[in-house]
Amino acid sequence: MKAILHIGTEKTGTTTIQNGLRLNKKKLYKKGYFVPESLSGGLGKCNHVKLACYAMNDIKENNLKKLEGINQQKQMRSYRQQVQEKFREELDGCTVSNVILSNEHCSSRLVQPREISRLKAFLDCFFDEVKIIVYLRRQEELLISGFSTAITTGSKHKMISPEKYSKQVNRFNYYQLLNKWSKVFGKGNIDVNVFEPSNLKGGDVFIDFMRKFKVRRIKVPKKKYNTSLNFPKLEFLRRINKDVPRMSGNKVNPRWRAILRALEELDYPGPSVNELLTDEYVGIYDESNRKVAKEYLGRMDGQLFGNQGNYKAKSGVGLELSDDEFLKMFREVSLKIERN
Repeated sequence: MKAILHIGTEKTGTTTIQNGLRLNKKKLYKKGYFVPESLSGGLGKCNHVKLACYAMNDIKENNLKKLEGINQQKQMRSYRQQVQEKFREELDGCTVSNVILSNEHCSSRLVQPREISRLKAFLDCFFDEVKIIVYLRRQEELLISGFSTAITTGSKHKMISPEKYSKQVNRFNYYQLLNKWSKVFGKGNIDVNVFEPSNLKGGDVFIDFMRKFKVRRIKVPKKKYNTSLNFPKLEFLRRINKDVPRMSGNKVNPRWRAILRALEELDYPGPSVNELLTDEYVGIYDESNRKVAKEYLGRMDGQLFGNQGNYKAKSGVGLELSDDEFLKMFREVSLKIERN
């Protein structure tokens, strides 16, 4: 039996791929591909988050483990045993020879070789062959997208400094990331893809993903288009997050939700959040990208991404939200909430 494991990376349409797998599960099965559910958790039926949680070191604490109900290290042994048993039961009823797995946290949370090896040992219990599929996004885009998402999900923190960005190699140094996985699974089993419209079949990540399985007439999931916030709106929300928490118990705070909706509807001009990408950020991981392009994709020109020209150095001068602007925006947001 063969496993095809999609490991992200994050912010490369992983939710779209997982929603697409759910929509096309029956068709895939008819074509010889099984999409299991026992490895899924609270992130969706086809997001196999239990893979990442299973493989994490016992000492590691994070929100994924909490989502799985793991609050103490001593729970890991029984958790792993339960994951294995349920997955084995599910595979016992499977009549096809290929299994598709997907979880973006495998690439972002499994950063130690021992963790990746633990994942392989788990998969080796069930499969004779494992192929890894990974999509890579230009790091500057990933940084900005991740920062924006963090703010719109409750973060109070400013964007990391160029110095810290340069040290977050586990997330942004793709050559290092791929080498870790290659050493465990074998370089020939790593399928590297570039997350850019020009590099995706039909300009769509799910269509591109499905071409690997030669399945036609698929149901393409509808994309969720989030209203993007410009820099003043995003900075306003970041400061609001300090006093109005996003979560109230286990639910989204209605007051916070109303503020976000008002911001999305508010006509407030200002520079794009991309202006945060000053010249200190641009190009930090270019050398890593050149190695990936040459060694994993056979591109001797060393060009991994085709949009280098979109990242011209910026000064970041004047990119602040003054107290007067904050108060002005607060009044406008409050007024819009009252009208809604």
